[in-house]
Amino acid sequence: MTKEEILKEYFHNDYYAEKLTGVELEEIGDGYARARLTIGPQHLNGAGIVQGGAIFTLADLAFAAASCSSGRVAVGLSSNINYIRPGNGKYLIAEAKRVNEGKTIFHGEIEVRNDQGKLVSTCTASAFRTDKQIF
Repeated sequence: MTKEEILKEYFHNDYYAEKLTGVELEEIGDGYARARLTIGPQHLNGAGIVQGGAIFTLADLAFAAASCSSGRVAVGLSSNINYIRPGNGKYLIAEAKRVNEGKTIFHGEIEVRNDQGKLVSTCTASAFRTDKQIF
């Protein structure tokens, strides 16, 4: 198995993000990950737009995959999300990119865009990389 396949299998065990919410990891690279959420009625709030928690879950899983791309388990330290526009459309894509990393701390930025490429939210996050190995 490739490193990307191992990481996808590792995150396939994320019951909340993958099974309940429906987030799918599309790509994982060095300090980078892209995830997709196909929007369904279960993701909408009372106003008929994608609930902020669903958008955050998408961003969070992409960030988690990017922060674990070195093969070490990473756990979240902090995150901040800004909602720019409603998450309407058929799907949303989150791209997480490394901003900086040290021996144990990984900092990233995540952008979520709709199916027309319009920015829906921006997020910054930090994670602690443990000594536990994924591969």
